[in-house]
Amino acid sequence: MTIEHFVDLSVLTIIPIMAIIVSTIWSLFYQSPKEFGKELVDYTQGRLPKMGNELSLFIAAGVFGVAILDAGASEWIIYLIEASGINHLLILIPVLALVVNLLSFIGVHPIITNTALAITLSSSPMFEGDHLLLSIGLLTGWMLTILISPLSATNLMVGNLTGTNSVHVGLKMNWQFTIILYGVFYILMVGIYYLT
Repeated sequence: MTIEHFVDLSVLTIIPIMAIIVSTIWSLFYQSPKEFGKELVDYTQGRLPKMGNELSLFIAAGVFGVAILDAGASEWIIYLIEASGINHLLILIPVLALVVNLLSFIGVHPIITNTALAITLSSSPMFEGDHLLLSIGLLTGWMLTILISPLSATNLMVGNLTGTNSVHVGLKMNWQFTIILYGVFYILMVGIYYLT
């Protein structure tokens, strides 16, 4: 986000560029440039083609996210929040995390739901003074989803690499760690809310 202020690129462009730069530098601490080149060729020729499912998932999620916002999802989200009667941020944050997670289990990628929620809530007067804390809550809910959803690209990839399936990775291997981690972040959000 800091780099975005100094260059004419969006965060969505900066993140992959920085990931490539940082991972290359980090790898060169542990390998010679020749070994790194060999591993890079192996990765691009061997592992990357096997990740077709993950790449397709991200592309489809992005396209569907734009389509759902163009179809008026913002109005639906505001209406549902108002109809639920939730008027306290610390109640809304875990409810949003639960919704994002439930939708991810039926195939709606968290990129779609979090994008729709972030755009809608950042442009809404609802919880206007708490947008920063709300964004932290959305990111924390995203973390929860990525670690336990069997349809997350991370769990699909880990399942592929370990020879198991993504359901085993998300629901058997990660769920306890994920709940504890979410609890820690939620306690931090409560502290930030009451201290600011």
